[in-house]
Amino acid sequence: MKKILRLLLPAAALLLVILAILWQNGVFSPQKDGEAVGTVKLSVRCDRALASPDLKEPVRAVLPEDGVMAEAEVTLYENDTAFSVLERYCRAQKIALSSKGGTRWGVYVEGIGALFEFDCGAQSGWMFSVNGSFLSKSAGDASLTDGDEVLWVYTLDLGKDVGSHAS
Repeated sequence: MKKILRLLLPAAALLLVILAILWQNGVFSPQKDGEAVGTVKLSVRCDRALASPDLKEPVRAVLPEDGVMAEAEVTLYENDTAFSVLERYCRAQKIALSSKGGTRWGVYVEGIGALFEFDCGAQSGWMFSVNGSFLSKSAGDASLTDGDEVLWVYTLDLGKDVGSHAS
């Protein structure tokens, strides 16, 4: 037992030193957003989902009647993307956001609030545009500049019903 304690005490002390160094260097602090460089207009709309007969009543009941889930001026930070602005807004407003990432296709938004991909059929889900253009890249790769307008919109037909020409 004494042998085990002689080995464990130095290991525990070393672990405490490492944790203290990491704490001092901010590893356990919330991520900083960088320097504010302007604002963007963020809109999140689910009008088409509300018009769909396929939308289940429990989901319909928690969506805003006018289809506007968000309409806000959001601070833009260095290196922000269409996804990071949405993510920060949802976190601040306590709106659920479900996404996948880390693949060669980038980040993919599965659900915002209670509305998820496929809730209105096999071709339904979330899409985004910047300044009225639907981009053919991941929202995590869509850089923003001061004054941009970012729209997240729910589509019923792979974007054809919301004006996306890339679909």
